[in-house]
This record gives sequence, structure tokens and C-alpha cells, in this order.
Amino acid sequence: MAKIITENFKVETTNELFKSFKNQNKTLGDNFMSELAVYDTQSSSISLTAEDNITIRALVDDQLDRLRPESSYYIMASKALPSGQDESGSIKNTQNNKRDFQRKVIFGSKVGDSTARYMFYENNWQTGTVYDAYDDTEPFEGSNQIVTVLNSDSDYLVFKCIENNNGGPSTINPQTTLSQFTANYQSVETGDKYIWHYMFTVPSSDANIYKTTDSLPLPIVSDGVYGDAQVISNAKETISQVIIEDTPVNLFNQYLFGTATSVANSSDVESLSQTSAGSGVTNLKVKPKDLTGRSLYNDSDSYKYMYFRSADGSTSGKLYDVIGSTTNTTDSTITLLLETTDAISGSGQLVPKIEISSPDYNGVRAKAYGVIDQFGTLKRVAFETRGSIYKFASAKLITPKSLSSTGTTNLRAVVSTKGGHGSNPINELGMSRLSIVTNFSGDSDDVPDSNTYTQMGLVKNPQFTNGAIPESFDNRVVISKVGDHTAVAIPDYYIEQYIEFVNATDLTIGESYVISDLGNMSTSDWNAISTTELTDATAITGTSFVASSGVSSLSATKTGVATVAVDTLSRDKKQEIVTAKIHESSFDLLTGITKIYLVDYYGDFRSRLQKGNIRIKITATAENATAISINNFSDIVYGAYTPYTGDLLHFIDFAPITRSSTTREKVKFTFDF
Repeated sequence: MAKIITENFKVETTNELFKSFKNQNKTLGDNFMSELAVYDTQSSSISLTAEDNITIRALVDDQLDRLRPESSYYIMASKALPSGQDESGSIKNTQNNKRDFQRKVIFGSKVGDSTARYMFYENNWQTGTVYDAYDDTEPFEGSNQIVTVLNSDSDYLVFKCIENNNGGPSTINPQTTLSQFTANYQSVETGDKYIWHYMFTVPSSDANIYKTTDSLPLPIVSDGVYGDAQVISNAKETISQVIIEDTPVNLFNQYLFGTATSVANSSDVESLSQTSAGSGVTNLKVKPKDLTGRSLYNDSDSYKYMYFRSADGSTSGKLYDVIGSTTNTTDSTITLLLETTDAISGSGQLVPKIEISSPDYNGVRAKAYGVIDQFGTLKRVAFETRGSIYKFASAKLITPKSLSSTGTTNLRAVVSTKGGHGSNPINELGMSRLSIVTNFSGDSDDVPDSNTYTQMGLVKNPQFTNGAIPESFDNRVVISKVGDHTAVAIPDYYIEQYIEFVNATDLTIGESYVISDLGNMSTSDWNAISTTELTDATAITGTSFVASSGVSSLSATKTGVATVAVDTLSRDKKQEIVTAKIHESSFDLLTGITKIYLVDYYGDFRSRLQKGNIRIKITATAENATAISINNFSDIVYGAYTPYTGDLLHFIDFAPITRSSTTREKVKFTFDF
């Protein structure tokens, strides 16, 4: 059983992702209420109260939410590595790696539909290349029918190949057809017999932002409209081409005028005179330009069912039905009975008639004719008009009365894309590729101007501590400390803090406890702690110790409390640990404050990191540490992003990037479905 996932499915998948970037509910609701307010003020018969407006607004918001749930997307930078370390290439699509990314988020920036673009493959036109002609029986995917041409302004002009001269090479730049195209917005033929349809132009400003190594962005006309506004408004569902699938060789040999070596598209004639032949018809007397080695059919109506194609004056290019003919062999002239009252003068051609079926609804019927080579073989089908509102069509050769043939000519009509060429480039070019671009710079207070990162990801619907949806955020924990502590708070060093809420009077002999201030405490310091200080303390934070009833080198009996002995080696008995890595530290001479920026943290910093001592260590497992005291809760600023929230849709790793206040990174995610 054959199964096909259509290009439309891939495009629709891309569309749904693109549309989800839009946050329109509030805007639509506001617009509705604005219009409602105008109506209310202009209406003399209806007056809406403030309560009515609130009720209506709630109803509108509810319905809009049901129509399209709002989503928010962020590009986030993650994973700060020590200087000189490179783990690129190690990323895997595992739950552990995804959680690791979200735990180590450093900063992020919101993206929306204004930062996203549909993308199509760049295919620069080159002379001598055979390009694929559009064919409604062939898939677009994998074809090279779309070409791009870079102009002098660095804009990319995009053309679609409609016909390719029966598979011949393209030798004339399609850019030369642009002025002809914009005159009537119809496909244009170049001298190499290629027919091109102009699609749109990608401005250099868009290309500079979104261009990848092999793709270009689709230009935006307006909200939900893409391509070229004039091309879209003039697009028609037409006959793109008629393919000759089979035809006898030299079929029209007897209808040739001139020598057999002349390369004529058809039988060239000169118009001699024109007389009226009654209502709606005319007699046109013509003479072949050259009859060398040739003769005329002399039977009555020998040229009936052909077209006379005018080549001069106001009627140039028009096709006229030959409904009768007479031949005068004496002066080698032919009198054609034509269905027209037009005044025809100058030269023209007698060409085979190609009949195309009627269009759907009230469309314009296509009118086409056959082009023959110097041997009389039908080589291609050309048009006076390609018609309009065609969904499907058939084509057949109308044989002249005197034509005798031993073979059959089979023709196949190719109908343009739905809506016409250029009307919907997203579907027409099968755009299942999407690029999201944002910029990271130190211009925003929310994007750190000095940091390193080595991973980046796209996260859908993350949560933030204040419930807001920020445009950008700095997710680092910041500790402010009076004095210059940069000598010990060095990037890539680690901090830790032990936390235990315990009343000294509740100590149990033999149990392990954590009290921070005891880490480097001497015997004299311990003995200096008063009974009041112990009994009144609800939390003494610090290192590990074991309550004891015995005698130790640091023991001191306090009234009302158990005798305790400090045991600095009992670190495996810590009850709560919060750790993080120092990402950056800076000292402000004006304020006299050091700011320590933390990333890569374990534990719940928002509830666990407290005022009191923190320990700074060279490595996460180092025993030796330097203590720095956090004096106030206000000295701690927690990260905005709630770790592990949101759906991580895509993430990548790369060699570490080191940012500074003068650098700017353009981040580009490209999704290809």
C-alpha cells in the first residue's frame, strides 16, 4: 500500500508552528472592545454600561482563548563552561541532557512571529543549466524550477520556470524579463525559448538577517500575506503549458512555406488585402513570403481549422479562426475566411490550432497554437492567452482539412498552482522550513553583557517567578556584598551553603546537625557564645557537628543546652546543601559593592539560599574554602526563570561563546520539516 505525506502536510506543520508564535488574543480582544466603544457612543438606541462591557470582554477573551491558546517561546542560552573547556558534540536527546540544559539556563530572549520567517532554498541562476519546467504531475520537492538572481542592490529576484524549451539549457538571465512582466504580470518568454514567471523579491535587508548557507527568507507583504503584493493581486489560475507527449514526425511538412533549411516557426505570409465577407467575418488575402521548393494546397478549404496569427500592428499576436479558404495557384495567394471584423495588415503566420477545454465557472478560455520546426514537426505549444480560473484542462490538436496523418498527436495541458503562480508562495514552493532569529547584545539590562555559554535552545511556555512574560531575562542568581571580593569570587569557582533551622535547646545527643558559623570557629570563639545566644537562636547556620555528652577538645557546657562537640569531618552528614558555580564577579568602585553572579546551581535557591556564610571553593569537591557572609536577604536577587519549566523543543551545542559589552550575537534556529 502506497502512502504519501503531501507537501501540504509538511507546509501545514510549519504553518502551525509559525502561527503559534503569534499572541493575538489580547490584541484582538482590545480591538473588539475599541470598536464596541465606538459603536456605543454613536448609537442612539443602545447604551452599554461598564458592567456590560466587562461581561462582553470576558466572553470575547474566553472565546479567543478557545480559538487559539496563547503560547510564548524563548531562545535560551545555557551551560557555562570553564575557560578553555569545550564539550561541543556531546549533546544527546536524552531526558538527562534536557533537564541539564534547563537547570543551567543563563539568560534568554522572547521570540515571536516578527522574528520568524518562512524559508525557501536558494538556487542562483547559471547560464547553460537546464531548469525544470513547472509540471502539475511532478512534485515540487527536489526540482530546480525556482531560480534566484542577485541584482545590483543585493536583492534576490525570484523566478519560476514555466517552460524550458523542451529541456534545453537556459542562456538568458530571467532578470531581463522583469520589466516585461510588470507591464501585465503574465509569464514572459526569453530569447532562449524559456518562459519565466516573476514571483517576488527578497530585499537585501531581509537576506542579511535571515539568509542561511542554502536558503532565503520569504518576504512579508502584510500580516498573513507573503510574496509580492502586485503578483498576488494579478495571479490567475491559468494554463501554464501544453506538453506534446507524442506526435508524428514532419506532420505539417506540406504546410511549410520556404526552403526546407529555413528555421521557421510556422508558415510566414504577407497580408495583401482585406474585404468584408458579411456580419462578423472577413476575407484576408495573403501570400507566402517564400515558396522555394514548396507548393500550396489547392483544394477548397485546405487551410480550414487553422489559425491566422497576426504579427503586426494593433492585432499583433492575436489568433483568428480560419473557417474557410481558397487557393489561387496562378498568383500563389490564399484567401482566408476569418471570424473577425478587426483590421489586419502586415505579416502573419498560418499555424496549427490547439483547442483547450473551457475553464471552470466564468473564467477566460485559453487560446493556443502549435509551433513547428523547419521540417514540419510540432515542437511546442504557444499561447495568445493562457486563460483564467482553470482547475483542470485538456488539449488537442485540430487538424486542417487537407492534412493526412498516419499517427496521433497526444497533448497534455498543465494547469498552474492553486490561485495562480505567485499567489501563495508558502504552499507553491512547499515551504516546510522555518527560521527564528534573535540578537543577544549588552544593550539590554536583562541580557548579561559579559558571560560565556555553550548551549542554546528553544523553549515553549516557560514559567517565571513573577508570572510575567518578559521580553528578555537574566537567570543568574546575584549576591551583593560590601567590599572587593573579586580576588576570591573567581569565575568557575564554586559556592556552597549549608542550611538547618534548629533551636540549640533541641539538640539530641549523638545526632548530626548543620550550623554554618562553626566552620572555622576556634575553641575560644565557641566558648564565647553565651547561653542566651544559644537558647534564643532559632537558626544557627553552618558546618557539620555532632551533639555529644562527653568531653572533647572543643566542648563547653552551656546552661540549659546539651554539651556539643564540633566535628568538621562529618561532612557526609549534612542535611541540606545548596551549590552553584560563579559565572562572573565585579566590583563597583562607586558603591563599594561586589556582585557575584551564580549559575549551574543545585537546590532550591529561592527558599534555601539565606543570609549568612557562603563558602567559596576552587572545585565542587574541594574541602578548603573561603567564607563570605551575606548580610541581608535584600542582597540576594534570584533568577527569573523557574528551572525545568516549559517544553524544550530544540537545543544545540557549540564551542563556548564569550560575550562582552561590545559584542552582539545573531542567533538563528532553522527548522526543516
